[in-house]
Amino acid sequence: MAMGRVLAGVALLFWCGPGLPGLQQVQAFPRLTLEQESNDTPDTAHAFRGEARLIGEVWGEDLDLFRWRLDDDDVDHLWRVELLVDDGAGVSLEVEPFSIQPKAQAGIATFGSVAEPESLEPAPVPLLALSAFPQHPLVVEEGLLIPGGDYLIRLAGQEGGGAYQLVLSREAPLTLHERLSGDSEPQAVLPGRDWLYHLDGAEASLPLALEEESEDLLWAVTASSELGSPLDIWLTDAEGERV
Repeated sequence: MAMGRVLAGVALLFWCGPGLPGLQQVQAFPRLTLEQESNDTPDTAHAFRGEARLIGEVWGEDLDLFRWRLDDDDVDHLWRVELLVDDGAGVSLEVEPFSIQPKAQAGIATFGSVAEPESLEPAPVPLLALSAFPQHPLVVEEGLLIPGGDYLIRLAGQEGGGAYQLVLSREAPLTLHERLSGDSEPQAVLPGRDWLYHLDGAEASLPLALEEESEDLLWAVTASSELGSPLDIWLTDAEGERV
């Protein structure tokens, strides 16, 4: 379990949380940004902060790159990412930490020798990857915990490319419930709400409190961590055995 923020929720299976009308209110009128060429390298990526609605086109081998910054005010919310493409279009989205890699210097060979090949860094695994196609023109990721910092957004054409709209919007505000370390004695987690914790160690335990009359009910336990931070979660019984 990696250190970072963890969002845990306990709910009945038929409890679905906030409905669509609430999400629509949160998404109202994000700032509009139109992509401008050239923007196909990290140093020419268009920079913006926080919520935004990005509109552009990618055709063939074209790339649209954006530099997305999240400040302290932005990390106190869950995030929603929505990619919508035009009729018949195909566009992929990748989000990764922003960095401008220096160009590799070519090897120098003397007469009668062979230059050592440059070692290539492995391509970074994107923190978030989405694809919208004619069969599925709208893809959405909700409830994302994203730490503050700068991110590179890469949009590329798939199956010929086309026009796209990318909406980055804040959802529900977050309140940190507790910081957890290895010797913490946290308050019991109760059902029906979300709990936000900050892990100060590699592992922590949370007591789960359920009423006796709820033993015959089916339950859903969900947990998520900050984007890019892997998280393992499991339940144990009173004897410490996994269930």
